[in-house]
Amino acid sequence: MVINKIDRPDARPQEVLNEIYDLFIDLDAVELQLDFPVPYAVAKAERVGIVVPAEVAAPVEGTAAFAWERWSAPEELTRDLYAGLRALDAEECGVILCPVPPDEGIGAAIRDRLLKATHGDGVE
Repeated sequence: MVINKIDRPDARPQEVLNEIYDLFIDLDAVELQLDFPVPYAVAKAERVGIVVPAEVAAPVEGTAAFAWERWSAPEELTRDLYAGLRALDAEECGVILCPVPPDEGIGAAIRDRLLKATHGDGVE
């Protein structure tokens, strides 16, 4: 999770973080998923991509989204993950955010794929 553009006069990083927590709770995230680091950024020329369930995907200015079907169906994310990462890379996203399921069962496979995609540099 990265909260970007905190240099703007109308920045509201704490409110944004609270909304993110609310979203994760609405998606029935487990405690492990709610315990994530939150770096803050000022990425003036960086395009951000997000991989999210279709049920919560909403266009945001400067953000590209790749949606899979449902949060409750991680097997769909597993099937489509690399296609989504390639699509966001083709849109020249310098930062790609993706929520990850618990590190068990299919969630472990998703985490492994994300780790490979970041060359070991980005899964928290």
